[in-house]
Amino acid sequence: LHGKGYDDETCDRASRKRAIHFSHFSVDKGVTPPGIGGGADARAPIAKEWLTGWRQNCKILSAEQLDEEDVDLMHGVEPLTLRHPMDPPGGRPIIFTFYDPIDEQDHTGMTREDDKKLLDSWAQTWYEVGWDPRVLSTEVARQHPDFQAFDQTMQGLPFRRFDRACFYRWLAMSVVNGGWLSDYDTFPLGKVKWEGTGDPRFLPNNGQLTVHEKSKSGGVPSLVSGTGEEWFRLATAQAENARSHSSQAHWSDMKAMQDLYQQSKGQFYVMAENVVMGDAMLRTKSIDRDLCNWLQPKYAVHFSHYSMHHSGRFKDGFEGARNRARVGREWILEYRQSCSIYAAQ
Repeated sequence: LHGKGYDDETCDRASRKRAIHFSHFSVDKGVTPPGIGGGADARAPIAKEWLTGWRQNCKILSAEQLDEEDVDLMHGVEPLTLRHPMDPPGGRPIIFTFYDPIDEQDHTGMTREDDKKLLDSWAQTWYEVGWDPRVLSTEVARQHPDFQAFDQTMQGLPFRRFDRACFYRWLAMSVVNGGWLSDYDTFPLGKVKWEGTGDPRFLPNNGQLTVHEKSKSGGVPSLVSGTGEEWFRLATAQAENARSHSSQAHWSDMKAMQDLYQQSKGQFYVMAENVVMGDAMLRTKSIDRDLCNWLQPKYAVHFSHYSMHHSGRFKDGFEGARNRARVGREWILEYRQSCSIYAAQ
């Protein structure tokens, strides 16, 4: 209640917390909204007014632009509130992503506003096919009892902050007891199903960690599933792997994951072929019946930096990255319209 509105600093600070305490002291010392008196009796309207303004102005935390329903994107999930990480109240399976605001536009090509747009498009698309989208951050990883040791390892490495931050998502997923994690540039094609069951609350491969985008090197973690124990196993193994490569100029969680896969001769985790590279889809002239049939068993499309750069639509990867929210959303809608026509015939 500082009276300065909802600037970036206020939004960032609030995004990393679980709740706000509108105490007697806070209301007495703070700046109350116009037309609302002070004192303990005014706490209810003050809290309602502040939270309404927060949801409207701190867009990264909400998906209120959705047409169907009001869906909140939460920076963190308290595991104790869930009966099971894949069985939340309301019956929707949870799809997590990980986001920490990092001022490295020269590396990612993305501004803070670009990230917000992409997160909103990601959330809307997953919600429309039956999932409950949630956003994790490093603050969730901090809840893990081994966070301090993990953090000391990561902070001692010479890599860029962006690369180090990606390692924390594996620890954050173990905090929420595992489940599904998607990059927020990975958009679902439809309701995820696999052999044996159509219920996405159950994890494939008996919960063994599964990387759903295949590559020659050992997969791309654009969509990953597994139990909490499996996520923790990968988190600790990747941190140790990163430490052994501290002399490298660049090392990421994906490089660590792939290195572990190669060292184990493909036994460290399961690699599946359920996610399609976005550049292959964007280079197609039209979405015809053959493409619809080929995509039918797939889970999602990954509109990565690489895909946008190699799509032939943009002058460079940075321009493509900044337009992923629009391009990904437009392609998904075209896919739904085209393939629904063929399915009805």
